[in-house]
Amino acid sequence: MSRARIVAVAVIAMGFAIPSAAPLDAKTKAKPAAPVVHPNTAELVQARQAGMHMAATLNAQGVGARVKGNGDIKDTAPSEGLEMWAAAIPGLFPPGSAHPQSRARPEIWKNKADFDAKARAMGAAAARVTAAGKAGDLKAYAAAAADLGNSCKACHSAYRAEQR
Repeated sequence: MSRARIVAVAVIAMGFAIPSAAPLDAKTKAKPAAPVVHPNTAELVQARQAGMHMAATLNAQGVGARVKGNGDIKDTAPSEGLEMWAAAIPGLFPPGSAHPQSRARPEIWKNKADFDAKARAMGAAAARVTAAGKAGDLKAYAAAAADLGNSCKACHSAYRAEQR
């Protein structure tokens, strides 16, 4: 799947419709309503896996590297990206999106409120990293980064199956 297709699937999966390029209606000069296109389960799984991989990279090579002194904590792009990812997670796991190629455990859909709360906790931790970075407070940045890592582990231990 091309990068453009993965991005399109991710955008659609987050609840946005891509407008139609249909011609204008001759009488009203208005475009007809664009049909909402939903990704299939395999595409959702690809989007989830790509997002999780990018989040792990942002956390390790962005936030984690800055904690170790490799990079400027005032460059908050990695933590801001993690905030956005955390907000997107709940929408990428709609009912019926279990798939054999996914490590998502059935407990996600049995305990969706808890799963969504864990995603919000990740977003809140990432927001604290961002705030500490903007303030230039390395001690608070490191503490928030540890909370961020713990929020990832809490969700993965409850809702991600072991590697096959």
